[in-house]
Amino acid sequence: MTRFGLKERDHTILKNLLKEVKGGEERKENDIWALLLNEDERKDIRKIRSRLFGAAKDYIIYKSAEGDSLQSAYLRARYYSKHGIIKNFQAVFREIFKKINELKRFNNGIYAFWMYEMQVALSKETRKPKGDASLMLSSLDDFYAVQKARLLAEEINRSIIHGDKQKVSQHLGAFKKLRTISDAPLLNIYEHAINLFIHDTNDSYLSLEKHLNENLEGLAPNIIQELSIYLLNYFIRRVNNGEIEYVDKYFELLTKLEEKGLFKENNRLEISRLQNLVSLATLAEKHELAHQLVQKFEAEAKNDRLLERKPFVSLYKSLIMLSEGDSDSARDFAIAFRSSNVYLKDVYHRLICDKILIKIYFLNNEMQMIKIEKVRIDSYLRKKKFPPERSRKHIVFFNILMALGRDEKIILSDYKDQLLISDYTWLKKQNLGS
Repeated sequence: MTRFGLKERDHTILKNLLKEVKGGEERKENDIWALLLNEDERKDIRKIRSRLFGAAKDYIIYKSAEGDSLQSAYLRARYYSKHGIIKNFQAVFREIFKKINELKRFNNGIYAFWMYEMQVALSKETRKPKGDASLMLSSLDDFYAVQKARLLAEEINRSIIHGDKQKVSQHLGAFKKLRTISDAPLLNIYEHAINLFIHDTNDSYLSLEKHLNENLEGLAPNIIQELSIYLLNYFIRRVNNGEIEYVDKYFELLTKLEEKGLFKENNRLEISRLQNLVSLATLAEKHELAHQLVQKFEAEAKNDRLLERKPFVSLYKSLIMLSEGDSDSARDFAIAFRSSNVYLKDVYHRLICDKILIKIYFLNNEMQMIKIEKVRIDSYLRKKKFPPERSRKHIVFFNILMALGRDEKIILSDYKDQLLISDYTWLKKQNLGS
């Protein structure tokens, strides 16, 4: 059934829109139509419908940009440009460039380009001199440079993790070239991030932290989160080197991110973040905190359409139980995770699960089971699923367990640099090795 040439769902959308536009005051739809249309216009209802729903679409887009001052200002500029309201456009034009200078965002360049583009279009219609095309080009250069800098920073980070020196050199060369085409402020911050990846020193960490804190007010939330993750990963590397005091620094920064609403990604606690949180909390024997984190994740997973998130609850409960000394519960949760599809598809978490079970088998003196598990793990470590240095540390751990199982004497401190800190701490906690 249709009225005024519109379908029922169209009337519903229009009714809701008009209710909001009128400040929440609901009016009868027929009265609205009577106000909007005269008798002649009703003959051309399709054009009217198109105009109204075009306005509705623009309004919905504008409402979705609430909270983002740059995006909402851009949408206003686009509206004024489209309708030739030049005075208002010029006012918003100045407002946007003030925001671009204040806000250090990765997409500032493209906003500047769009504004210059609209300015040129308006100058054609008003027969006034055209905007400067060189400004459009430099804006695109800034946008391209910052986008590429972000990608290069992450690629340099990954290449260092995987020990690929050739790629690191190539990406560094590409980053230096960006300096020749743009002086966008964000390039400075990403240069400090890259220095942290390369040098991995306290000075390079402090330098990135300083520049991040100095620019917090102007940076977009996703950039703050991205750079903060680099700092968090630095803390993890320090902890992995045996500097347990960095666990507190890690949680201090996470608390700050949570206060800014940046603790979660995509509005949920990501699995990779949960792994770091629980591992660090158990390493520092903050078991109550570890349980709270898993409970938060479990509450999200219950309502999650992605069912594959749920098995991780069992895995990380197993990790906590093992740290607390409850090996029976740890085994039950690990076996529950092993029965999931995630165990078969996710080699990284498969290794965590297998190592939990190996530790339990060792505590129960089930050396034959350790041999079986070791063969299983060796098969996927050999396939280079992990960075070489990390694979070697896993292998050293298994070899120490096998040696201890043969009653060989082990001086644990001799292997500290060859083991993951979590494995070294666990062996030490069990009083294994001299």
